[in-house]
Amino acid sequence: MAAVYGRIFPASARRVIAEADRERMIQEFTHVVKAMAHRLAFRLPAYMDAEDLISVGIMGLMDAMDKYDPTREAKFKTYAEFRIRGAMLDEI
Repeated sequence: MAAVYGRIFPASARRVIAEADRERMIQEFTHVVKAMAHRLAFRLPAYMDAEDLISVGIMGLMDAMDKYDPTREAKFKTYAEFRIRGAMLDEI
């Protein structure tokens, strides 16, 4: 996983991500999004479905890819997890 976002987000500058790279990032982070959604859904009422949280989490991941700034010296994985969880909590 580190190799992909290290190549996509060089430390020197922000850039537009190619569609193929976006798809690869989404595929690599799917397990993270699913784990976060199931962990959060476990504590929610029965009417909140984990699949809804997964969908919102993927949107949070895409938002993280658009807004990530490598010059701030935060790891992308840390930033993405923060944005994914925030999107899920906003949905609740």
